[in-house]
Amino acid sequence: MNLIGNSWVTQLMQPCLRVMSKLSLRIKLLTMFGSIMLIGLLFGIALLSKQNGQTVIAQNELLGVRLGQTNTELIHLLQQMRATHYLQTDSSKDQQQLKTLVQKRTMDLDDDDPFELRAQWKPIADELLTLAAKKKITSADLKSLNASLEKLFVFTELSNEKSGLLFDPEANTYLLMDMSLQKLPIWADHLSHLAFVSAEAFKSSDTSALTIAQMSSLRDRLQTAIATTNRVHAALLRAEVTAIPAQAAALQT
Repeated sequence: MNLIGNSWVTQLMQPCLRVMSKLSLRIKLLTMFGSIMLIGLLFGIALLSKQNGQTVIAQNELLGVRLGQTNTELIHLLQQMRATHYLQTDSSKDQQQLKTLVQKRTMDLDDDDPFELRAQWKPIADELLTLAAKKKITSADLKSLNASLEKLFVFTELSNEKSGLLFDPEANTYLLMDMSLQKLPIWADHLSHLAFVSAEAFKSSDTSALTIAQMSSLRDRLQTAIATTNRVHAALLRAEVTAIPAQAAALQT
């Protein structure tokens, strides 16, 4: 029995064999060469497309890191301004730096807004410029200042999300970004707030129930932030990332 002659493959290829038998050797070789070149071209296009996609992701993450650095500076300045109120020191230098940073961020977003953050940034910028224009940070301004801090944290989360920093497929870099850009700033803010509220209470010998309740609430929020950061740090260690000395030092102090 002729298995080859009766196979479905042979029947399928018969039209192709008839065409090929009528072609010259030169045309056959050129056809084979063209097929190989076409496969190579398609493979190259696919490879270039993948590399281009990775380049765009890296560029977006780099922009996200720069946004995060500015957000951290803004948060730090607001914390410094809050501290000057509690310590009764001059905050004009911090307010000037705040105004400069806000204006620069606004100009940058007006020139180029790849993540479409301008609409979310504008109301925050207006509030920050209002604080920067104050002659002195008073108790009446603290509520607005703390509200601006919370809005900055939300804006930071949004910018991290849109830049792709929080969607890295590698566990170690994802967790590192999550801890440094999401968890640690909140930890630092709770610590700063608790430190200065406590200092003011001790300075004025204020032992009222309201002050104690406020300090207790801030302490609980700080402990929650520390616990959350520690969980991410434990996940980082499981992802074989080297221990972070700064975190260990912070926990010991």
